[in-house]
Amino acid sequence: MRVSYEVVQSERGLKVASVVLETPPAAPRSLPNRPQPLSDEDGECDVLAVEQFDSAVTELLLANVPTMTGAQIVEARRALVAMARQYGWVED
Repeated sequence: MRVSYEVVQSERGLKVASVVLETPPAAPRSLPNRPQPLSDEDGECDVLAVEQFDSAVTELLLANVPTMTGAQIVEARRALVAMARQYGWVED
């Protein structure tokens, strides 16, 4: 994101008087091929394969937190998959 700004002199030195975004911030992207939750009449849902969950989490993070580094994405994914295993949301 690029910005431009105006600097003015004040009693305590230089300060920024105004800031303008030169490029608008990117809107969060929607996820392509987002899996739809499958449930039966009892409200039970299908369990995702770890690979499906991992891929969905990665796409979500890339689309909505573009400032995350690769290492941060890997750490977040690892923690989310571990939590999903504890709740029975994924299976190997």
